[in-house]
Amino acid sequence: MKKANLIIGLVLEGIGIWIIIESCGLGIKTLNDPGAGFFPLVLAILLCLLGLPVIISSLKNFGSADVRKEPEEIKYTTFKKIGAVIGSLIGYAVFLNILGSLITFFLLLWGLFWMGNPRRWLFVSGLSALVAALSYLLFVFLLQVPFPAGIWR
Repeated sequence: MKKANLIIGLVLEGIGIWIIIESCGLGIKTLNDPGAGFFPLVLAILLCLLGLPVIISSLKNFGSADVRKEPEEIKYTTFKKIGAVIGSLIGYAVFLNILGSLITFFLLLWGLFWMGNPRRWLFVSGLSALVAALSYLLFVFLLQVPFPAGIWR
């Protein structure tokens, strides 16, 4: 397991360094006028920073005894939930232009929140409506991002 963590950490660092090199070729410019490579550079630096603790912890414990545990059995419900999330995202993409962003985002959030706590439908509905309304307010009114209107046209 420690060897796998070391490999994963090194892969993260390698990808981060590669993205840093490529984003420098796109042009960084300044904070007031960011170029095309500015945000990939920032994200690549974050990726490298997040890979460092993985490498350090795996190197720190590399010499200690590696006690192997039996892998936990993957339950069918895990695959069922993964399939439900993927299906929800596909449904969001299909119905976004038809129903509009506000309704579709509410339905997506309601489905995802309900999977986490199916007994509290009133709480799930209220939280979904609140998050959908706040995100719509933030993006459409404050940031003026045009979202699909759908049936609200």
